[in-house]
Amino acid sequence: EGDRPRLMEAHARLDAAENAPQSFTLDNVCLRARDGTPRWVSLMFSRLFPDRSMPRLIVCVNTTERKQVELERQAFEARMQQAQKIESLGLMAGGVAHDFNNLLMIILGHAELAGASLTPSSAAWESFKEIQDAANRAAELAQQMLAYSGKGAFVVRPVDLSALVRGLGQLLEATVSRNAMMRYELAPELPPIRADVTQIQQVVMNLITNASEALGDGRGVITLRTSVVEIGAADLRNFAPCEPAASGRFVLLEVSDTGCGMDGPTVSRIFDPFFTTKFTGRGLGLAATLGIVRGHGGGLQVVSGLGQGTTFRLVFPAVAAEAPTVRAEPQSSRGKKRAAIILVVDDERGVREAAARMLGQSGFTVLTAADGPEALEVLQKKGKAIDVVLLDLTMPSMNGEETCAAIRALQPDLPVLFMSGYSRPEAGGRPEADGKSNFLQKPFTISSLRDRIDTLIS
Repeated sequence: EGDRPRLMEAHARLDAAENAPQSFTLDNVCLRARDGTPRWVSLMFSRLFPDRSMPRLIVCVNTTERKQVELERQAFEARMQQAQKIESLGLMAGGVAHDFNNLLMIILGHAELAGASLTPSSAAWESFKEIQDAANRAAELAQQMLAYSGKGAFVVRPVDLSALVRGLGQLLEATVSRNAMMRYELAPELPPIRADVTQIQQVVMNLITNASEALGDGRGVITLRTSVVEIGAADLRNFAPCEPAASGRFVLLEVSDTGCGMDGPTVSRIFDPFFTTKFTGRGLGLAATLGIVRGHGGGLQVVSGLGQGTTFRLVFPAVAAEAPTVRAEPQSSRGKKRAAIILVVDDERGVREAAARMLGQSGFTVLTAADGPEALEVLQKKGKAIDVVLLDLTMPSMNGEETCAAIRALQPDLPVLFMSGYSRPEAGGRPEADGKSNFLQKPFTISSLRDRIDTLIS
């Protein structure tokens, strides 16, 4: 039907031709078979005789298979471009959040140090609290950017997705519009997924908030559905940003609404940071959602149309159930901590000085180094007098992992507390896994720093 004007134009062109023979070809003409499926053909129109009443010759060549290959290639290229765009934006967001957290480390660190000398009756108290509150809100924004980049803070454990959604029920119903009806279709006895509960809760809340806003002031239904599915490599391509090689058994979460829906151009942009159809200042919720799903090794698909509602389909790799483990709480060693010597290693002078002052206020003796080589020089001079190294992960010349390896060569049992503007080191997995290391994300407070140090030297 869409190519009917082209066919009519072809016949008119033949009628208008004054001299025979007259012939031309129309490529990629879409016709509909009797069952409604599209077929692509190339048509060659010819008028072999001057008399316009004479029959015309039309040669039809079926090009459907070639067209389908071309469409698949175009779809693959579009997916690759989208994946590259998401990856590029993720790298940028992660880098900005990392640098942002370094700046916030300086602001919050010095604010807390200054606040320790103030009382609520002080003239500067209110200004101090405003600075601290604003910096904490900025730290939350940085966390959302890290979530989008896939570098958010994950504390993973086996999670029953149905139980998680069921536990959020009361909160979800308080969040949605009064005209929205919540419907739950949660599969029992789902296989667990390895996930961070807080992050997955954020995903569900983001999707429910968007579904409620899509309903507007009208009545509608929001449905949450969970199930276990087998997804092959071909179908997994429809879930960004999953890799086809990751095909297998997945736990599916669907959030659908009967709201206004979205057109194609809007769907293609909803995961871009700060893109929003709402008021200015919104637009990180779905971007963070995609980052969290990516960080969990999952995928996401959106099905929507104007006036047809929207369905978000999220898949997470299913895993075998794990037996719970009990970890012994470390015993505090306050007396030893007060006599401890801490080596602070960070290439950012402001961060290095803020951390040193925070440790000094807590009663520690502090040494500093601007990079890995300088830290090794200090260790060689001080020998075993140093009790803990507070080590930045992202540094020039020698990064944190390389510096730690060199430290281990000198003193195998020396505790190392990694710190970073990222939530977790991208290399080396969980640094606390060896029992002699731990991790602290910037910006951190005096109490959290003191507690981590206390854990390592207990």
